[in-house]
Amino acid sequence: VLERTIKALDLADRLFINSYHRVDDIAWPLAKGAIAVVNRHSPLPDTVQPGVLNAHAGRAAYEYVCHATDDALAGKLRAVVTAPLNKAAMQLGGINYPGHTEILADRTGTAHFAMMLARTMKWNEWLTAGAAVGLMAAFFGLAVWKLL
Repeated sequence: VLERTIKALDLADRLFINSYHRVDDIAWPLAKGAIAVVNRHSPLPDTVQPGVLNAHAGRAAYEYVCHATDDALAGKLRAVVTAPLNKAAMQLGGINYPGHTEILADRTGTAHFAMMLARTMKWNEWLTAGAAVGLMAAFFGLAVWKLL
C-alpha cells in the first residue's frame, strides 16, 4: 500500500521502501528518502484496495500495532506512532477493540489510560493546553509528567 501511495503521489524519485522482517535487521542510518518498514505479518493480498473494507487489512493493522508495541516494550524502538485504523475492517478481521488506545493498554497491561491528541498550536492556545496538562497531571499523578 505504501509503495502504491508513493507512486500515486509521484514521489518515487524521492522516497522508497526498505522492507524488513525484524527491527534488528534495519541498517542504521537509513539512506536519504528511505522508509524502513518492518512487516512481521503475512503480506497482504494484491487485491486489497485503499478505501475498501478488507478483513486481511483489518487483521494486519492490529498485528502491526501489536508488533510495534512489543518491539517498543523490548527497547528496540523509542516510540510508536500510529495512523488511523479502520475499526470496521479490524472487526471483519476478527479484532474487537474499539481502537489504538485499548490495544495499547491491553498490550502494555495498563489499567488506567486515556487518549491524547496533539496538533500545531498558536501561542495563545498553549495556555489552554498547559492547563489541560496540569489537570491531567492532577488526575493521573506524576506519571504523566514522566511521559511528557
